[in-house]
Amino acid sequence: MTKLISMITLPMIAVFLALPVQAGDKDGRYAIKGAGRMTCEKFLEARDSKTSDLLIYGGWIEGYITAVNNYEKETYDITPWQTTELTLGLVARGCEGNKEARFVDVVAALFRQYYGARLEFESQVGKIAVGDNGMFMYQEILKRVQTALNAKGFDVGTPTGLADERTIEALVAYQKANDLTETGLPDQQTLYSLLLELK
Repeated sequence: MTKLISMITLPMIAVFLALPVQAGDKDGRYAIKGAGRMTCEKFLEARDSKTSDLLIYGGWIEGYITAVNNYEKETYDITPWQTTELTLGLVARGCEGNKEARFVDVVAALFRQYYGARLEFESQVGKIAVGDNGMFMYQEILKRVQTALNAKGFDVGTPTGLADERTIEALVAYQKANDLTETGLPDQQTLYSLLLELK
């Protein structure tokens, strides 16, 4: 996971913080609750101390995800493959460049980047298994993975959203070619590399 987070560069983080913040009332103000009110410096202290305080930030993000899913048009899941751990790591990278920024502002900027990769409609969930390891994933996201693999020259045939041997072989080849852990699974590092481009 550390390798994945280190892929984020400071210019990308500057884009996060430069984006306009969505707001609630006519003057652009809204009430912020809980961990969202904290500064990036406080969040980074919680991360570095490895105390249970970090769970508060993770829980706050999961509540934020649920709210976005509930209120954002054409959004079933704003984070259809991104884990809370990945999101916390990306927020930490954004915070490292501006410790005075509010946690909520860095999260909001990151989620504007997530928006383009959101799942717009409900999708069935399928299991992908490689040996004793397995994971569950929306079939629509696996279809996107297959499409991305094809586009990058790792032929999986027609994208179906179903895990098959050809898809697993293509994932291993892609992981090997991109210096990723060769799991054969669409893990967080592989999904980040294939599906999420932060500009």
